[in-house]
Amino acid sequence: MISPNSKAGKGEYLEALKALLEYVVSMGSILSRGGERANANMDAFITMQYFLSNVLNDVGDKLTLETKHAFEFCLERVDLILKLQDRLIDICQKNNENADQYFKGELSNFTKEDMEEAVNDLGEIDYIQYKQLMAIYEYIPKFKHIRDLKNKDVDRLKTASVKKYILEFSKGEKEQLHTLKSIEFQPYMDTLTKEQHIEGAKSDFYKNLAQGLALTKKELRYP
Repeated sequence: MISPNSKAGKGEYLEALKALLEYVVSMGSILSRGGERANANMDAFITMQYFLSNVLNDVGDKLTLETKHAFEFCLERVDLILKLQDRLIDICQKNNENADQYFKGELSNFTKEDMEEAVNDLGEIDYIQYKQLMAIYEYIPKFKHIRDLKNKDVDRLKTASVKKYILEFSKGEKEQLHTLKSIEFQPYMDTLTKEQHIEGAKSDFYKNLAQGLALTKKELRYP
């Protein structure tokens, strides 16, 4: 806590303010942005994962190469989305537990390592969001192929829910691309490794943090 009776210098106050702001903003972003996505209903993806797997296992050898590739491609992307979702849930659960400990008074201090871990988690959440959106954008043309497919062997494996989700998964290509572009923080993001993406997202976070810190300092009465 910053006290008017403290003998600390202005530089120490500013360092404490920077650390506090960094941790509060990063944790807040994880709990709000990450938490909302972690709670997303994934039933559609699980249903489609089951359907795509069934088609490939039951009638895959009866499909043309193009059609089989479409099913394999969609299954790979759906598998990726669900795997990333599991990782997102793990990140948010860990940070929720930390937040609960602070709220209950079980934790009162945070370290430099805590700050770095929180910002890294935020960077990974950014990576997960981007990769999930990219996977959706990539599978739309393949789901169009599945939507327009005339195949009795495949049709008998479709439930009412599957038919509904195929229609949903095969539309919105332009809108999805627009969403992807809106969250990019640098050109050619699709070529970045996971590590490069996280570092780029962290750099973007620190840039925005510096702007927020400058604004906060102006609002303080300390000269």
